[in-house]
Amino acid sequence: MCIFKRTIFTVCYHSQWSSQPFRLCKHQESHNAGQTPEPCKQARGHPLATVKVQKKCPQCEGAHQTVDEKLQKAKDIITESKKTLVRADERCRALLGDAGIDASGAKDEDEVEMEGLKEEIEALDDEWPRNYTAGEFLKNRKKAEKASLFMG
Repeated sequence: MCIFKRTIFTVCYHSQWSSQPFRLCKHQESHNAGQTPEPCKQARGHPLATVKVQKKCPQCEGAHQTVDEKLQKAKDIITESKKTLVRADERCRALLGDAGIDASGAKDEDEVEMEGLKEEIEALDDEWPRNYTAGEFLKNRKKAEKASLFMG
């Protein structure tokens, strides 16, 4: 068995063997001398011919660069999309302003709308069986005998 140099990449834990033997075995030496017809077909490593390297193997390094490139492309697309949305929003607001529609999105209107939604929710709570609000329902559910089965 011929001994080959081995490189272990400690970041990804892949290993790489040298293309040329570090030390030839007796069988391979006799083959090179012309004494045996078959070359040595067994390769092995040896601790003295093994080197640990604190980096990724070439294949993983290439894959990491590919992922970084794809991630950067995605970030660029998102940035461009945000810019496009801002421009489209500005155009829409301008068109609405030309049509005489207030497109400022004042917070007062949002608060009025939220109050209306709260009133609707309260009306739905009143229709709930036994006038349970969601909070009361959960409190009673926690007190139930087997509450641990349906309350994480």
